[in-house]
Amino acid sequence: MVNNYNWKKKKLTLAEQFFALKQAYKDSTCFIQGHHTLIWRGQVCPSPLSNTYPVEIRYSLGSRPIVTVYGDNIKKIDDPDFPHVFHKNEKTNTVELCLSYGDFDSSMLIADTYVPWAIEWLYYYEIWLATGEWRGGGIHPKSKK
Repeated sequence: MVNNYNWKKKKLTLAEQFFALKQAYKDSTCFIQGHHTLIWRGQVCPSPLSNTYPVEIRYSLGSRPIVTVYGDNIKKIDDPDFPHVFHKNEKTNTVELCLSYGDFDSSMLIADTYVPWAIEWLYYYEIWLATGEWRGGGIHPKSKK
């Protein structure tokens, strides 16, 4: 006998996201701004030979997390072929990473998705710096200055 129930995934609260992020990334900073936005900041290093990059994730319930990498380790930001980002700002040396194409929903932990995806993006970014070729795959939006 087949059940025809539509099982709904449990939507995680900002507090649940907060605790998962703090447990997984103990040296990070995480807080809830107002009642609707979680902000996580941490330092990530994609490989033992890599630079360390500051990353910020902003998440409001019902929206996709916005992941920004910033700082002096972001190189070639003025390159017109800078890969796989939603936005980049040369003045502030920040890039909003393109990490998801509808792959995330509110039942998923940011600690298990967006942070590892950001680390993986940075790994492929460093390969792009060395080779000029983006090898990280994905659908590439046009970047905006």
